[in-house]
Amino acid sequence: MCGMWITSLGVCLMLALSQAPAAQNANGDSLAANVYRKSFLLYEPLVVEVTLHLEEPFRPDVEDPHEAVRQLGRLRRRLDVELRDQHNETVRKGLLCDAEFLPTESPAHDFQAGGLAFLQGPDRKGEFLHSELTGTFMMVIRDRGTKLESNALRITIVAPTEDATVAAQLFKDSFPGALMMILEQKADEKTLEHFERLASEYPETPYGKYALASLALIRWNNTRREQNDKGGQEIWGPVAADLAKAVGAFDGWHPLRGQALFRLSIAQVMAGNSAEARRTAQMLSTDFPTGELGHKTRQLLSELDTMGARDSLGSNTVRENSPE
Repeated sequence: MCGMWITSLGVCLMLALSQAPAAQNANGDSLAANVYRKSFLLYEPLVVEVTLHLEEPFRPDVEDPHEAVRQLGRLRRRLDVELRDQHNETVRKGLLCDAEFLPTESPAHDFQAGGLAFLQGPDRKGEFLHSELTGTFMMVIRDRGTKLESNALRITIVAPTEDATVAAQLFKDSFPGALMMILEQKADEKTLEHFERLASEYPETPYGKYALASLALIRWNNTRREQNDKGGQEIWGPVAADLAKAVGAFDGWHPLRGQALFRLSIAQVMAGNSAEARRTAQMLSTDFPTGELGHKTRQLLSELDTMGARDSLGSNTVRENSPE
């Protein structure tokens, strides 16, 4: 993921911008794409999961420094999402933000990454311009460096109706600040105002869900910075409650759900609820077993096990020394 979220936001702004068999290139490497849903609303980010298969396995522990750099370079990909029409002509593009294939500790062939793509309109002149195109398209993930392409997936983009129409306009008007909110959980005053309204007035729309999750993650960031990992239930309980709502806003492998689950488990630890934190971390480990999030979750579970053993020992010591 783009550093847990994104290190290439500048590139996103510049671009401002059913799983089928994977497509292969000459050396046997391939990309396989999976889409979170088959239908999205206009302006809503496309949520995509990509599997990179390397015919020659990635080797993490090579001694030659040049070969080590080459191995890491095999994982560095610049992935575009392309929408194509019935004539296989590309009609819209967007960078797949946050999709990073991370090195493993042992040799491996397959690497997974999930990300968000914000489709751009033409003639944007260096500014973020939303695509206004609706309809049914074939979506392909394309590695800009190697020209490797994934399987094609049929998706539909539809115009919002009823209450979602107002929410869609609010969401659209929040850009480009919304990129920082969603991808890095950083906000300017105007964008924050738009997202707070989306979360409070339109929580059932996709736009409101992105706002709710982003606001909860920002609150976690701000609280941890201000409290320096202290505070207890009074401080961290409300933060955990917000993050729990953010987790519930999305299903399955949505990247924001993964972020919210990880931070929820930490907030629960800060609030003194280690048992709840462990349950959350176990859910996270099941739903997001790979990549940076999977690695951090395994570390967190190990730390929670250590805390549990220490607490148990302390409890036994108290009982053994009790007058009763």
